[in-house]
Amino acid sequence: MNDLVAVKNGSIQGYEITPYDYGKFNTPFQAGGTKDIGGGSFDPATGNLYLNVQNGDTEQGIYARPPVIVVYNVNGDVLEDNATVDNPNASNPTGNNPTKNGTGISMYPNPTSAFLSISGLNFSSQIRITDFSGKTVAIIDSENTTEEVDLSGFAAGMYAISILNKATNVTVVKKVIKQE
Repeated sequence: MNDLVAVKNGSIQGYEITPYDYGKFNTPFQAGGTKDIGGGSFDPATGNLYLNVQNGDTEQGIYARPPVIVVYNVNGDVLEDNATVDNPNASNPTGNNPTKNGTGISMYPNPTSAFLSISGLNFSSQIRITDFSGKTVAIIDSENTTEEVDLSGFAAGMYAISILNKATNVTVVKKVIKQE
């Protein structure tokens, strides 16, 4: 949703948005074939995602099949742009290490005009910055859990940040918007 807001605000172009994931999205009204999602809305105050499922109501008869609104709650905090993300390792009752598989990595502020803080790194990581033409513009080898990356010399636009955990050979890819 933040990408769509960024397009509306003019900080990125609509064609710069790439899907985070794709595939089938099953709804409670799938019996009798798949149903199309006609639209949706997200309420950041409640964390609710509202979807309009086309022809979802099959109880009204064969010709009257009005849409049904389904509501999903994302069960988590909704972050605003430039919000600081707490390190999930600070209180982890399961004992699992989210940084080991890359899920504990956070970057802020995003978008940025100068420095980007990357936290949750493994003690042996490689940060590769790639522009969206595929050209690698920087490689940083890090032995820290937090790294400050200076993007002030980069052109405005969107960049992919690939973070390789050298211990597990797992790569996490995130994107950052560099503003003027």
